[in-house]
Amino acid sequence: MDKLWFGILAGMAWVAGVMDTVFGTLHFFGPAFTVAVVALVTVLLQKLLTRLYRPPRYAVLRKRYYELRQLRDEASKWEDREKAGRLARNIDQAELNQAYYNYFFEGLMISLLTKYMPFFALLAYVNDSYRTERLLELFDRPFLFSLGGLNCGSVPFFTVCVLLMHVVWFFTAPRLRPRKD
Repeated sequence: MDKLWFGILAGMAWVAGVMDTVFGTLHFFGPAFTVAVVALVTVLLQKLLTRLYRPPRYAVLRKRYYELRQLRDEASKWEDREKAGRLARNIDQAELNQAYYNYFFEGLMISLLTKYMPFFALLAYVNDSYRTERLLELFDRPFLFSLGGLNCGSVPFFTVCVLLMHVVWFFTAPRLRPRKD
């Protein structure tokens, strides 16, 4: 197990070294610009992974859940209210609850893999590569930038950049797609 862990650590150190080399070319523009580019790479990676990773099991679970949901809704519309309630409750207890939990859990796992893992991996990189000591070494100041005496660190700036980029993407992406008339 130790060999596996040391292999993982060596691989992570190699990836961080490659990222330092790639993003190091942007240090000429300053640390804030470099961290903003890392945030942009994070958002693009999240969007790419979300688009590429669509497991077939998720589509099957989604279809099954909505089929059972429609069946339950139809059963609830019966004229005999007591019989409709029992039938809907039986559908809930028998399969609908299980289908919902499977569908929800699969969606959660996909979201963790495609959205949260890239964010936290690159956040850890920013936290390590642009910590106070490293910023002093690279840029002769312990912060990214200062606004009115308020010094901004790399982690909050990275987080805000990612959030703002998602907001901008939300509002601009529908306008960039061609219309289907």
